[in-house]
Amino acid sequence: MKKIVMFVLLFGFIWGDVLCYTDTSYFYSLSVSEQKRIKVIESVLPSVVNIVWYTKVYKRVYKYIDLWDGFIVKVPKWFIQAGYKPVSAWTAFFISSKGVLLTNYHVIADSSLKYKAIDFYWKEYNVKVLLVNKKLDLALLYIKGNHFKPVRLWNSDYVRLGQTVFAIWNTLWEYPYTVSDGIVSGKWRSIVAWWDFWEEYLEWLLQTTAPINPWNSWWPLIDSLWNVIWVNVAVNRYGQNIGFAVPINKLFEWLKSLKY
Repeated sequence: MKKIVMFVLLFGFIWGDVLCYTDTSYFYSLSVSEQKRIKVIESVLPSVVNIVWYTKVYKRVYKYIDLWDGFIVKVPKWFIQAGYKPVSAWTAFFISSKGVLLTNYHVIADSSLKYKAIDFYWKEYNVKVLLVNKKLDLALLYIKGNHFKPVRLWNSDYVRLGQTVFAIWNTLWEYPYTVSDGIVSGKWRSIVAWWDFWEEYLEWLLQTTAPINPWNSWWPLIDSLWNVIWVNVAVNRYGQNIGFAVPINKLFEWLKSLKY
């Protein structure tokens, strides 16, 4: 009986301490820098979507042959399509409230796949490819709707070495909305990036230490003022925390060139 009483009293004291915080009071008990970081991430999360790859699934059709006197064998005849199944997931983000998304070209380069977008609220959309730029590894996509929250794009020429940046991405194709941070560790880098059986030369890239994994392309890199000023494009697999991003100004230059 004494043990039960002691347990109840101890639990009451601990639970009382736990309940002394509300969600708001707990948030404001954090340091100012942490509050700012949380607000930055929470502000951008609804602007990020998952681009899911679906590949065709086939099933075998059989026919039955009567070899002799009722001895029937089942032999394969052909394959027919039986739908689609998801095989991987990437990332894109809204640059317009009317459903325009930005992603890598190599994310949507395979014409044999079907692409769908899944937003922050787990709603699924069909994806249409609007424009691509292979040289910059950029692609503009469209999903139907006009209520989306776009990111705030900013002049990437203002970036400074050592500046804090945040990344939101789909890691290992199965953990969406993973958040990491790092700093700008280099500017105006040139690399040769490869993907399956092709490669591309990319230049004027920014280098970051935000932890990323191979094949986790196309997520926004955000500064501490909630601005997206880079778009992640590649990672060096032979080093740690060496990622590369296309400056948003390259997107502006591309879009401006389309007017002429």
